[in-house]
Amino acid sequence: MISLSGWLTPAHRNNRLMQTGLVFGLCMAAAVVSAAPAPSNKSDVASKVATAASDVNQSDARSYCANIADAAREQRIAWQLHNLVALQADIDERTQKLEALRTDVRAWIEKRDRILGEVKEHIVSVYERMRPDAAAESLARLDNDVAIGLLTGMQPRVVGSILNEMEADRASSLTEGMASLVELDKGELADD
Repeated sequence: MISLSGWLTPAHRNNRLMQTGLVFGLCMAAAVVSAAPAPSNKSDVASKVATAASDVNQSDARSYCANIADAAREQRIAWQLHNLVALQADIDERTQKLEALRTDVRAWIEKRDRILGEVKEHIVSVYERMRPDAAAESLARLDNDVAIGLLTGMQPRVVGSILNEMEADRASSLTEGMASLVELDKGELADD
């Protein structure tokens, strides 16, 4: 007979049902162990234990993954949303910087155009005050586009007297250039 007195606490030693259950459990365990084929060597036992542990671990892993799939998806979406918000903030900041630069560039362009306009007006007034033969000689040395730009800013009477003092070919070339500007202006007006 098996003595269970060492395994039971003093309160349970007199409990007959508890003792019977423990004996039954030990008998069942002994029957399972005796019914199992004896392993031929230790490596077979180790491989069976490893296979059983692997099956349990894979099953546990699948259960764990299935249980946290929704939470993981929500966390991934939250992380992506956080990254998108950060990118949007960066884009907004860069857009504001570009808008500030655009405003600065526009201000500089307006300032440059105003200064160039003033310089052109000054140069035109200088050429208008020159003697026609001296102005013709000076304009003849300039590039066509520059000369045409200056002539279009002058009063028509002064332009006529300057062109009268120039060589015929050069005067004709400048007149054609001015006429093309007038045609271009009319064409732009017709398109509007």
